[in-house]
Amino acid sequence: KVPVASALMIEGDSGGHTDSRPLSVIFPTILRLRNSLMDAHQFQEKILLGAAGGLGEPLAMKAAFAMDADFVVVGSVHQSTIEAGTSLRVKKLLATADITDCSKGIAPDMFEQGATVQVLSKKTFYATRSKKLYNMYRQYTGVSAIPKVDLERIERQIFKASLQDIWNEVQKYWQARDPRQLKRAKSEPKHQMASAIYINIIGYY
Repeated sequence: KVPVASALMIEGDSGGHTDSRPLSVIFPTILRLRNSLMDAHQFQEKILLGAAGGLGEPLAMKAAFAMDADFVVVGSVHQSTIEAGTSLRVKKLLATADITDCSKGIAPDMFEQGATVQVLSKKTFYATRSKKLYNMYRQYTGVSAIPKVDLERIERQIFKASLQDIWNEVQKYWQARDPRQLKRAKSEPKHQMASAIYINIIGYY
C-alpha cells in the first residue's frame, strides 16, 4: 500500500533541457495515470504531482494549479533575479526577451548525444554555432579530418583561439575533474574532438 514515490514532478517545455512537450498536454496525461494507479493499487495516501516548465509568471502558475497540480517549481526565471549570479548584461537580455526569442542549441553537458537545450536566441549566436559544431562532430572522424578552411573558420569565428590552445584547456579541465576522459580523448580522435568542442561551448554557455 506504499508507493515508491510520494510525489512526482511533471516538467513540460522549459528554459533548459527539454523534449518540447507542452505542460498542458503532458500534465493531464500523468494526472490520469496517477489516478488510475492509485485506484488499482489502493494507495492509502495521495501521490502528489508537481508542475514545472514554462512557469515564468503568476498566470502560468495559476494555470498549473487549475490543471490540479499540487505544487509548482520554477527554475530558469531565477536567472533574472537580483540574487542570481547571472551577469547584468544577461539579466537585461532576459528581461527584454519575448516568447519568440528562444531557440534550441546543443546542450554542452550532453554534446555527444546531440541533446538540445532551450537558449536565448536574441543577440546571441549560441544556438546556431553549437549546431554547426555538432554537425562537424557528426561529419568528421576527428580534428585532423576537418578541412583546413573550415578549421580556420571555427578558430576565428567561434573558438577565438587556435585548436591547440583549446586542447591545452581541455587537458587542464579533464586533469582536474576526470582524468579518465583525458585518457579516452587521447586514444579516440572522435572523443578528442568532442572534448575540445565541449570545453569551448560550455564556457560560451
